[in-house]
Amino acid sequence: KYPQYTRDVVSESLVNYEWTTKTLDTIPRLLLKSSTTAIDRARLWGDSAYYNLVQRMMDYINDGHPERPTWDDYVTGWKVFASVVGIIQPSHCVFIGVTAANSFNHWIASQDLFSGSISWTQKIGGTWARAGKLEVAGTTTELIFVTHLGFLINWRKWNDYMQTQHSDLMCWLGVESYSIKLT
Repeated sequence: KYPQYTRDVVSESLVNYEWTTKTLDTIPRLLLKSSTTAIDRARLWGDSAYYNLVQRMMDYINDGHPERPTWDDYVTGWKVFASVVGIIQPSHCVFIGVTAANSFNHWIASQDLFSGSISWTQKIGGTWARAGKLEVAGTTTELIFVTHLGFLINWRKWNDYMQTQHSDLMCWLGVESYSIKLT
């Protein structure tokens, strides 16, 4: 209904910090062990892409409980995601939440244009991290699934997981250093 929604969220919240949520505030902690206010937000989000896998708005006031995506929402999302990956060719995608991983292997087996798989890698707190690969037109994208950052989580443990299990991404983030330079 509003095609600019995701761009506005990135611009208003992630870059300009006009408003925020626990989920969005925890992304820099997970990736950089830094608060949102201590990083060069414009640079980080200029070097990154933000994508919503579920392609329809969720009703967050649905009978007092937020609406949850359906299996079909995730399968549709994977189809669109594969197209996006074919265009922007990211090296890594970090998923905020692990539920989408549950439908990936089913979706990938149902078509023949792409290949890949997801596996459960390590239990952190009460959630199994998941990881895998998606191959689109000769390009491989690493898929990393962490617990939803809107939950009460130990982001330090998740950062440690990222450091040990996805060191290539974390080294790149460290080399790029998004900390604000004090002058």
